[in-house]
Amino acid sequence: MRVRAPGRICLFGEHQDYLGLPIISAAINRYIYIEGVKIDEPFFKIEMPDINKTRQLSINADENLNYENNRDYLLSCLNILKRKSLDWGSLGYNIKIHGDIPINAGASSSSAMVIAWILFLSKIGNASFSSSEIAKMGYFAEVKEFNEAGGMMDHFTSAIGGLMFMETAPEFKHQNIKNYENNFKDSYILIDSLQKKDTVDDLKRTKSESIEAINKINGCYPKFNIRNTQLKKISPYLDDISIELRKKIVGTLMNRDLTIKALHILKMSESKILSENEKQSFGSLIYQHHKYLSEYIGISTPKIDRLVKLCMENGAKGAKINGSGFGGTLFAYCPKNRENLIEILKSEDVNIYPVDISMGAGEY
Repeated sequence: MRVRAPGRICLFGEHQDYLGLPIISAAINRYIYIEGVKIDEPFFKIEMPDINKTRQLSINADENLNYENNRDYLLSCLNILKRKSLDWGSLGYNIKIHGDIPINAGASSSSAMVIAWILFLSKIGNASFSSSEIAKMGYFAEVKEFNEAGGMMDHFTSAIGGLMFMETAPEFKHQNIKNYENNFKDSYILIDSLQKKDTVDDLKRTKSESIEAINKINGCYPKFNIRNTQLKKISPYLDDISIELRKKIVGTLMNRDLTIKALHILKMSESKILSENEKQSFGSLIYQHHKYLSEYIGISTPKIDRLVKLCMENGAKGAKINGSGFGGTLFAYCPKNRENLIEILKSEDVNIYPVDISMGAGEY
């Protein structure tokens, strides 16, 4: 049995899903792979060469198995599926988990691993779950099980694949952008800055500050609604909150509006080849999103800002930080001069990955 699940880039809506705001993301052709061979023992014997670790999990225990740490995703997936009464019998598997997604770098390596692992476990357990069901189980296994701060963007993007618009409130809905290959093939470069990050703590802090900013504005302007109140409506009240919280709420609303503008271009792209001006507008929105994330939300770094600027000065129509920030990856939208930009980036202390939009998790 062999399965894989893709990583992702977040085009628009960074740090918005947990606030109930929309997102646009794309699965990319960098994957977590899981290969398994059946053995005559009641264990999953797991080899993870990318991180030089091995693990052995019992498949016969009826009760939840205890977690070794608060990121024990291999075990949380197993527990989630046990609660759904999956039975793997008495035969175990020798399993290899490896990948080509940058690890802990904002490209969703952990969520891709969770989605691939749930898919693998469900297939060998003869269970038939839809891609959406696998995505939801992945979210519960990675986020809810450990009371973490993230949303469902990563899990749905990896499980379903493609280029996707997601509404996260009042209920979660997703829609795939059709015919994306007509306009976005050979257009993206994923760049690992090689700056390490602490995703969970950074995400918690940024989420806490954003929610505090929303609550402060609600106190000043009770009609405030994060999903549709225009920035000009709250402008008279911004001086009543601290500068840091003011930047958070202003950046959040501007990024929300950028996401909707980008969606209009993507909907056009379903039925036509985008003009150069339309591609330029799309790229400009990506770059503006980065500027807001850097200057208002405060999640970028000097190195990533410099790399974004380098991309924009050398053929990219757009570039932005990717993921929760404070290090990790960025990406460039470069529909014309991708190879030229890759050559320029080779002189930087980065890892470079030309990427395309990918299908979702499945066997290979």
